[in-house]
Amino acid sequence: MLNIIKTSDLKLENLPDLSASWRIVSRFALTFDPTEIGDYGEKSGDLDNVSEESNIVELRSHLYVEQRRWNHFGDDPDEETMNAIKTIMKMLHEKVIS
Repeated sequence: MLNIIKTSDLKLENLPDLSASWRIVSRFALTFDPTEIGDYGEKSGDLDNVSEESNIVELRSHLYVEQRRWNHFGDDPDEETMNAIKTIMKMLHEKVIS
């Protein structure tokens, strides 16, 4: 069982490496508490809403939604989605460092 990591407690060492496989990123995504999303929840399912202005909670919510979606499909994300996920992971690394 995975432990929830509050976004306020998130540290760089909690993040998967930028070259991590989907399996590892997927497990990390499940450490997010979806109650942190608040009003942003309706936008979490649309990767087009991700931008440099997205905060850490918003980025984590997108990862969480993608994990749940692809788990439901019973498959790994397609190439386009994986590229978006890698972009989110890069942004997360940058925002957690700063």
